Amino acid sequence: MINDPLAVEPLAESPGGDSTRLSPSGWARDLAFPALMWLLSRMVVLVSMMAIAPTQPVIAPGESVTLGWDLFSRWDSNWYHHIVQNGYDYAPDGGQHSIVFFPVFPFLIKGVVALGVPFNIAGALINNLAFLGALLLLYRWMKERFDVSIARWSTAILAFCPYSLFNTIIYTEGLFLLLTTASLWAFDRKRYGIAMVTGALATATRITAAPLLPAMLFVAWRERRTPFAYVAALGASLGLLLFIGYCAVRFGEPLAFIKAQSGWRDSLGFDWQGWLSILSFGALGTPTWNGATKALMLLGGGFLLWKYRKPLPPVALVYGAGAVLLILLSGSLASVERYAYGVVTISMAFGLFLARHKRWGWAVMLYFGITLGSLAIRIAQKLWVA
Repeated sequence: MINDPLAVEPLAESPGGDSTRLSPSGWARDLAFPALMWLLSRMVVLVSMMAIAPTQPVIAPGESVTLGWDLFSRWDSNWYHHIVQNGYDYAPDGGQHSIVFFPVFPFLIKGVVALGVPFNIAGALINNLAFLGALLLLYRWMKERFDVSIARWSTAILAFCPYSLFNTIIYTEGLFLLLTTASLWAFDRKRYGIAMVTGALATATRITAAPLLPAMLFVAWRERRTPFAYVAALGASLGLLLFIGYCAVRFGEPLAFIKAQSGWRDSLGFDWQGWLSILSFGALGTPTWNGATKALMLLGGGFLLWKYRKPLPPVALVYGAGAVLLILLSGSLASVERYAYGVVTISMAFGLFLARHKRWGWAVMLYFGITLGSLAIRIAQKLWVA
């Protein structure tokens, strides 16, 4: 008997010895827990945004909380709306241009909008359903690799982390998590066709998918895999390469999506002054709770990757390390915590930790649930979150 309330008895192996082949009832159990985590966490977000936020004092001058699908359109959502309506724009003038936002998410929204669905509904549905898919896949992968308890903790962490808020509004988080998780899982399972297609879509969704390429190449070499593994790795970069080609043809600048970042940040590279201020706990700058959150999400996540480097799937570990490094070198601390949340490997490592320290797990889940609701209220009030 397993004492962990989040755990159930492992499924018995099939007669053929493959425990990953489930009966219909087994599949139902696999679907039930991640679907429940998705439903409960999204209820926290929706109740906070639509029932609690309208009753709170308005903090942003001239703003009020109004119910409707517009609640799901905040900040970057407006850029995706612009891309869907007008396509991409870019100029080397140091201003803000839509080319910094990768194409898969707005392309999917445009396809749904073409069916007559309003932009706000299309964007919210795509992101939320993709997030559900990411939770289902992560649960299945962690159960295959470890056990039900670790699968449940990893899934719960990904669902209730406060920055899972961005899986409900019109952002790329849910889609990105689905595609990167699918690509990593498929490569780990040696299903190279799926790894290549989902990897290519991921690298055309966000730049932080780029570490998929070196992660797959390294693991293919280290584990002496077949040539198909190398083909999958190279194919995963196709999305990024096609976007580079588009920028070259459309704007005469292959790296337009990188150069346009100057509209959002002064420079690329490691922001040592910002991190020094955070790690000095304000001794060398203004102390903020937000700064501590950034350090915990990214640096704490990096520590967990190191701590659980042996049990983690190798391709997930190398990808996670590369993604953390890429975020550190992004040149801005503005959304570090949100980008760190998008690295699914960190949730996997956190799940391993909490499965071994269950008392911490319940405290973390309580804190996550409260903070998730709090951030949802802020976003409904049009206040910056991450």
